[in-house]
Amino acid sequence: MRALATDGETIFGDKHLAGTSQYEFVAYDIATETTRNLGKAADAAVVSGNRVVWVVSSIEDSPLASGCQGAPCCGDSVVHWQMLTMASTAAQGVVIAKGDSYRPGLGECAEAMPPLLAFDGESVVYTDGFGAGPTGAGDTITIIDVRSGKKIRAIGTTAEVDAISLSGDSLAFLQEVSDRDFNDDELMLVGAAGKATVMEEHASWFAMQDGRAAWIPSNTTSGTAWTKHPLQSPSTRLPDPFQAVPSDNIPLQWDSLVAVSADAVAWSWPSEPPSVAYWHEGQNVCLVPTPGVPDVGLVYPVAIDKQWLIWMDGLGLRPEEWQDTDDPTTYAVPISALTC
Repeated sequence: MRALATDGETIFGDKHLAGTSQYEFVAYDIATETTRNLGKAADAAVVSGNRVVWVVSSIEDSPLASGCQGAPCCGDSVVHWQMLTMASTAAQGVVIAKGDSYRPGLGECAEAMPPLLAFDGESVVYTDGFGAGPTGAGDTITIIDVRSGKKIRAIGTTAEVDAISLSGDSLAFLQEVSDRDFNDDELMLVGAAGKATVMEEHASWFAMQDGRAAWIPSNTTSGTAWTKHPLQSPSTRLPDPFQAVPSDNIPLQWDSLVAVSADAVAWSWPSEPPSVAYWHEGQNVCLVPTPGVPDVGLVYPVAIDKQWLIWMDGLGLRPEEWQDTDDPTTYAVPISALTC
């Protein structure tokens, strides 16, 4: 299962249907070990309160392309996407937004990407298109009401956006810088007044929730992480749990290597076996190893709440990119067991 979001004891994610090449978006109950199928596999999902929001998509040739014989052309495909929401696992998903995305994915000849997604309270935020910013080179960040789908406002950026998060009235995103290497981004913060300021000059992966932000700096192979809480406070470097194993396999991918809550941070730690570093305010840092997968590389923290720390292994690929032999596995450990 590829975990995307959690709500108490429910994990939302994509599950490979045994014996088929199909994947479905599911809600998995940790306590009862039961699964409810919710439809087509999702590209992204987020939870706030008791409501989940997710994006599904399909890829085809760009209408401008020719000679592709039914397959997406190199760097010239289009994603048709829909955004759905439901208030509980007993409900049915309702479409609240849809559109087309032409933004290319990671790597040579990569197919187009669906929108990035964030959600907190009553507002959903997503990246809308590519080259739609005020300079013609950036993305537009669109904010809508989760119940009606009504557009609240749009924020233009000056460059491509690689990750996005929302916490109350604060919006944060990773913005590419043209003369830097991939994953060497600026971490930007937009407050209630709508003005974007630089939170951190160099960041590769980040997360934000409940007024806390955490990130891994650019060009690191050590796993060092930093945090802010509240968001306007000075940055604090988190302690290293153990000496890192030198690693050259920090992945070039879009998925986050960090998860946060109001009082805790979890981040991928380059070690053998692959581990999650976990820090709780007022406690030491501890290392949570991933069992049984010594060669998987880095692991991917998904969420922290009052009950569970959730993470997964695998390459962080999307369902259409998976192979039968390398479906990711999701792991959960009770927060009560992490007495660091």
